[in-house]
Amino acid sequence: MRFYMLLCVVLIGKADAQSDAAPMDCSKYFTTTTTRVYTAETTTTLSPTTTTAKEVPCDTDDNRRGICVNAKYCNKEGNIITSGINLIPKGRSFNVQCPTNQVCCVMTSRTTSPSTAISSTTSRSTTSAKAPSISTSEKKGCGWRNEDGYGPRVLGGESQVNFGEFPWALPIFKIENNVEKYICGGSLIHPRLVLTYANKFIRKGRYVVRVGEWDILGEYEIREHQTIEVAKKIVHENYNSGGHFNDIAILVLKEEVKLDAHIGFACLPLASFRPAIGTQCIATGWGVDKYVNGTMQNIAKQVSVPYIAHDVCQARLRQELRPRFELHETIMCMGGVKDEDTCKGDGGSPLVCEYPGVEGRYYQAGIVSWGLGCGREGLPGMYSDVAALRSWVDRVVQAEGFDTSYYTPLNETF
Repeated sequence: MRFYMLLCVVLIGKADAQSDAAPMDCSKYFTTTTTRVYTAETTTTLSPTTTTAKEVPCDTDDNRRGICVNAKYCNKEGNIITSGINLIPKGRSFNVQCPTNQVCCVMTSRTTSPSTAISSTTSRSTTSAKAPSISTSEKKGCGWRNEDGYGPRVLGGESQVNFGEFPWALPIFKIENNVEKYICGGSLIHPRLVLTYANKFIRKGRYVVRVGEWDILGEYEIREHQTIEVAKKIVHENYNSGGHFNDIAILVLKEEVKLDAHIGFACLPLASFRPAIGTQCIATGWGVDKYVNGTMQNIAKQVSVPYIAHDVCQARLRQELRPRFELHETIMCMGGVKDEDTCKGDGGSPLVCEYPGVEGRYYQAGIVSWGLGCGREGLPGMYSDVAALRSWVDRVVQAEGFDTSYYTPLNETF
């Protein structure tokens, strides 16, 4: 389901990776005769290559000890790039101690030896004290899931979302030639604010969101959705499209959303709050149902994925990318179960986890960001870590003159 940008700057040794792919018309996936047009932009996900663990030692021109690496993995200071950013330094000479097309590059102090096995006992202090139980007799505020939904029921199985089940989830469209082209997902956090990823909003464009939407091709829902144009898009100032760091954006709507039974707000976690390792969380989205020959979904699907420790995930990615790859602190990992994953088209959509001890109430732990394929056994998907980015969200919301209470539960321990 997840909308993946081409991972063109990860450390995988493919020098000619593309940064963008041409938009694809996905209306061919549907046989309906409705006049509502559904197209989508899609890009190719880079297939990972196997890398060798052998490292050739060398000495730099300024007599520092290093190892031989491809030039694109060495920054202008002569230090190995471990972040995932694929820079090709200009004006660098190749060291005679190294094989052809490689340079001598120094290992920074942050670099550690790669793990050779993934251990379920390692973690990044991602667990937190369990939140206390609160009464669910009055479901006020953000984060309440309507598990049975409202109105039309899903007939396609447990993977599809019921109408109004996740009242904060919404699709986002780009208007081109007066046609609404689906590009990604998002979540409602305020009557005028939508949380999504940065990837689709670094370029100019005209956008609309459909709040309270369910079937983006049909018009038979018992409650109407609201189509509202985006007035302003705010992308994280330190967003890096190469490494997918700080992959988060806020859309300011031109008018307020009118709340209804099928429309509500997502809760955001405090910066210190993380799910326990292995916690099952739910991601939703309108993306493809499978990576190969997948079909875009007119009704949102949901998938349950487990939370993976940061260093466990990093060790796994080092096997796919580069031995010294370092997973950025604003990225969290979920999944690793075969065929249980978000995929192309799901970018920007929310990943939510249930509050410990509070049945039916969820907080948005992540934002669908990127991955290497979809649903590969033992290979998690990557999400923007909302807790790690919470301070940025608060700062932007307050700077725009809005209230943070809409996405903050009354119980501040959450």
